[in-house]
Amino acid sequence: MTRLREAELLIAGVWADVLGRDRIEVHEDFFALGGRSLQVAKVIDRIRRLTGVALDVRAFFETPTVAGLAQQVAAGPHEVPAGQFAGVIELRRGRASGRPIFCIHPIGGLAWCYSAILPYVDPGHPVHGIQATERNGGLRPVRELADRYAGLVRSTHPGGPYVIAGWSLGGVLAYEVAGRIEAAGQRVDLVAIFDARPHDAPPSPDGYTGPAVCISASRTIERLGCPELAWKAYLPDAGHHTVEAEHDTMMTEEVMRQAGPILRAALARLPGP
Repeated sequence: MTRLREAELLIAGVWADVLGRDRIEVHEDFFALGGRSLQVAKVIDRIRRLTGVALDVRAFFETPTVAGLAQQVAAGPHEVPAGQFAGVIELRRGRASGRPIFCIHPIGGLAWCYSAILPYVDPGHPVHGIQATERNGGLRPVRELADRYAGLVRSTHPGGPYVIAGWSLGGVLAYEVAGRIEAAGQRVDLVAIFDARPHDAPPSPDGYTGPAVCISASRTIERLGCPELAWKAYLPDAGHHTVEAEHDTMMTEEVMRQAGPILRAALARLPGP
């Protein structure tokens, strides 16, 4: 996925959240969609916190489309700062009493691609992204990253219960993080895995075995075979679903029209927090 396309998905997700819409087309006008001047500052602040890019207010009014603003964001500073620990970004504030959803970065290290799930998640859920701070996605051992990220989840929302989600490498990390959270005596209500395969064999004896939903890309299945068999020893009771997609397009708006309702249904079945 290109940086420009990632920027378009991010901005569309922010607009959808602020404007209360299910989807935004890249050439739609913010103000024609009902956006108000006071909301511009909110959008700009959200994008700055997610990407580090401070959009120009005048440019926003001159080109108030996702496509126009994405050009600015894509050209901005995107290198994740180096550091020892990962960072948590807020994709949606939600309610303090809502069950938090933590989305763990794919191989690139950034988590704002998960803005694509926001139209399919009840607004009451706080939604956070966990980002790597090392350059090039922080290619440290999976178990080391999982130890860090489990601590970040628990410190951001002490007590739980949690939903942990991830795409690609993030799906592997979601499984590992959930196991560590449960081992610490806290509750994970769901792990949502987007087109990922297990990291180790055999599974750890203290690995997560609770409710899970696995959504796989059809093209990945053609190359790698049945994901249900791959995850069976790890997540014996997981629900498995297939969407028409390539691996790299899982977080696009088009694919999320298939995957989003599956995630929404899985969340709707969860017990009260």
